[in-house]
Amino acid sequence: MSAEHYFDINLNGDDFTKNISVRREREAGRSPINIMATDMINEGILGIVDYHKKVPNVGYDINYGMILFGEGLIAIENMIWDGQFSLDEIQADMASKGSAYDVRFSFTERGGLVKVPDDQWTKMRDAAVKDKTLARFFEDPTLLPEVARRFVVRDSVRLRAIKEKIIPQYKQLAAQVCK
Repeated sequence: MSAEHYFDINLNGDDFTKNISVRREREAGRSPINIMATDMINEGILGIVDYHKKVPNVGYDINYGMILFGEGLIAIENMIWDGQFSLDEIQADMASKGSAYDVRFSFTERGGLVKVPDDQWTKMRDAAVKDKTLARFFEDPTLLPEVARRFVVRDSVRLRAIKEKIIPQYKQLAAQVCK
């Protein structure tokens, strides 16, 4: 399992939309974005495990990028709903999921809970209406408040993997369930 596997199986299969629909019913309150993001995080972590096992055709940057992209999607969706950003919450989530697979993440920055300025929050909600997949926040990080922008664009190598390898495929999948 890996980022590469996630896209291959879901873009080339017929069950993706049905799977998301069934899971939304079973996991009340979760959006299609949240379900996809969680799956992407888990696949990225499994991809890092496979990378360290030297599994062929599994790349580190795309899988680490997949984790950051999934965490970013969840954080962006939460900011749109409640107008707050918590880097500590994201880091705790990554650490707990990673430890289940014996993957360790190191963090150099700490956050806390930060209120998104009202004008920025309005801008974010307007952008989300225009792009229900939320991918545009990665394509144009200026839509994010500064504290969240640092998280999304902190590593240009990973961001390049996100923009070139993850977003195009993600948009194809998300368009099927974000209507």
